[in-house]
Amino acid sequence: PLGVDISWPQCGSQVPTDQAFGIVGVNESLGNTTNPCLAEQLDWASKSVGGSAQPKTQLYALFANPGLQASVWPTSNSYQGTVPTNPFGTCVTKSGKKQLTLACSFMYGYARGYDDVQSRGVPNPSAYRWWIDVETGLSYQRDTAQNRAAMQGMIVGLKTAGVKRIGLYSTGSQWKTIAGTVKAN
Repeated sequence: PLGVDISWPQCGSQVPTDQAFGIVGVNESLGNTTNPCLAEQLDWASKSVGGSAQPKTQLYALFANPGLQASVWPTSNSYQGTVPTNPFGTCVTKSGKKQLTLACSFMYGYARGYDDVQSRGVPNPSAYRWWIDVETGLSYQRDTAQNRAAMQGMIVGLKTAGVKRIGLYSTGSQWKTIAGTVKAN
């Protein structure tokens, strides 16, 4: 049995009805937007036929790191009244200017992950397996360490907002371009 992922490009389109499981994108075309068909697509995924070890309904959020081009680039380690532990230090401005640092990339990812759970309208978000979609068609930095920091922040943001099961998905070449080499722990 095959799984199928859908999101905003499939709004109003015919989608499969015999999928083993469905993975629904919570974002529209940018990491800080909402899929306008999210509710109906979650309903579609809930009707998956099963037949695999995968949960019938899953979610994915877009990974992005636009850096200083972001309309919402962080300037501190605080977001929505929370100050997460930032393994890269403190995100600060310098001479009144936003900075592209590992600490700020972490906070950008944190905010996106937190918002994906809290602001997209997903009922009972902790009930789902969530995936972070890492692909070159979205914004990312040339410095792969910046992207890894943003991914790490996104995972912490998802967890802080209540998600318990998180995975990453990409292709080998896209992962290498965006994340580079990741050390095993």
